[in-house]
Amino acid sequence: MSPRRRAPTLKSSRRRRRAALLVLSTSLAILGSRATSNGGSLSSRAAVLVGNEATIDDPTKLFRILFRILGVACVGLKVATMKRTPTSSPGESANEPSLDMARLQRRFLTVFWLFKMADWLQGPYFYDVYSSKVINGQPVSTDMVARFFLTGFGTAAALGALVGRLVDAHGRKAGSIAFALLYGLSALSVHSDRLSLLLLGRMAGGVGTALLFSAPEAWLVGEHQRAGFS
Repeated sequence: MSPRRRAPTLKSSRRRRRAALLVLSTSLAILGSRATSNGGSLSSRAAVLVGNEATIDDPTKLFRILFRILGVACVGLKVATMKRTPTSSPGESANEPSLDMARLQRRFLTVFWLFKMADWLQGPYFYDVYSSKVINGQPVSTDMVARFFLTGFGTAAALGALVGRLVDAHGRKAGSIAFALLYGLSALSVHSDRLSLLLLGRMAGGVGTALLFSAPEAWLVGEHQRAGFS
């Protein structure tokens, strides 16, 4: 490959690195200005970030600060690691993603992130639902809520290997659909005040969690290989 073809790629890579640094520095400057405008110096806010007792006493403030920092870091890393502009060399054109491959990835990611968000959202909201339950005339204690969640985690741990074998035997697409059905049953179970149904719902959620971390990505790999993508 001639140097004239590499030059634009290197320039574009440098531009992306500069853009990432610009995003990081601008975001940190905004955080610093908000810190000083909300009271207190920037050094005191930095002290909060490394474990000041005031932050522990104000979890909302800590959450907002850490969430902004994580958001800035994600954006910066995404910009810094963006794929370089491909060259027009005939030898490299075969390695470029095809339109069909990009379409397959979009189809997969749309559903996969919905699955992931369902898994992320169930934790905090299910805790509030379980803690508001009254079973046999007694409000559910914190220990009982912990047992509900342990039932789901234990089910996923105990049946994870078996679930993987069933996915390989009956299909990854079927496993992905089964995940959605089991998570739906787990969500419906919280409408009941019967202990047995609540535990069965947590077990269904545990099997669904095992399916989430085995079936969807394996389905994408299988479709990728079946289509003959390199």
